[in-house]
Amino acid sequence: MTAHDDDRLLVDAVEAGASGFLSKDDAAEAVLAAVKSAADGEVLIDPATLARLLPQVTREREQQRDALALLGDLTDREREILTLLAQGMRNDDIATQLYISPQTVQTHVRNILGKLRVHSKLEAVAFAVRHGAITV
Repeated sequence: MTAHDDDRLLVDAVEAGASGFLSKDDAAEAVLAAVKSAADGEVLIDPATLARLLPQVTREREQQRDALALLGDLTDREREILTLLAQGMRNDDIATQLYISPQTVQTHVRNILGKLRVHSKLEAVAFAVRHGAITV
């Protein structure tokens, strides 16, 4: 039950296993009927709401699939460097920690940016976090 009409919340609820939505303004009889229907396995999503949400869900799934493909192109070393960038480390510090030259780190960073199709280290970290590749 919700008082919100936010599509993102509705999508999140469905992905979490919700079988329908009810407004807090619905009558008690409607709520009881909906609970019984949900218990019987029925899906209680208004067709108009469903029609509005499906394109968004489809688009988000495609974006996630594309992002995972880009992240999958990173080498183990590039992932390691991306994780260190997410920890706030500078190129020189990464070079010291990994026993490689700063130029090598710079090359890896350039490759990461190209593979992820972003323009900065911050964008790369945000992209990886948003798509679950790293945590901060």
